[in-house]
Amino acid sequence: AQADAQAAAQAQAQAQAQQAGAGLLPSLSAKGSIEETGVKLNFPGTPAQFGQFLPSNAQPFTQLSANLSYQLDFFGRNRAAVAAASSAARAAQFELAAARLQLSTAVATAYANLILAEANNAAARDAARLRNNSSALVADRLKNGLETRAEYSQSSAADQASQVDLIATVGAVLEARFALAALL
Repeated sequence: AQADAQAAAQAQAQAQAQQAGAGLLPSLSAKGSIEETGVKLNFPGTPAQFGQFLPSNAQPFTQLSANLSYQLDFFGRNRAAVAAASSAARAAQFELAAARLQLSTAVATAYANLILAEANNAAARDAARLRNNSSALVADRLKNGLETRAEYSQSSAADQASQVDLIATVGAVLEARFALAALL
């Protein structure tokens, strides 16, 4: 989301730079219109046979105009505005690149955390399996009278602790996966 916001800010800054650059160019505008005007002349006392020679119909009237203007930049105001807008556009590009780099770094870190969490989980699985086998062996030895109850209790507690560690590492793997998914 941050990279998208940075990309939008960069596009906006680029548009502002282009708009500021337009002040250095001449501007041209054109305007046109067509009107019909008509005059009907009717002089009192004019004989009817002369009425046909008097103008009485509508005449088109066309008007076109063009305006070309250029503002002289004696004090460099327009050039300074273009330079400022261009600098803002470059800054927005650098911010976008920084946001992308930050996102890439965060993804790489999250991936490394996932690999570490999975390695810890594999080690915890192996430890839990070994503790379980050891506890089963101590239980068999207790049945045959070769171990004491204290040894069995200690072995059973270690087996339960390894199961708790295994559950914690499974949670760490899930958390790392969710973090990586959120970044992607």
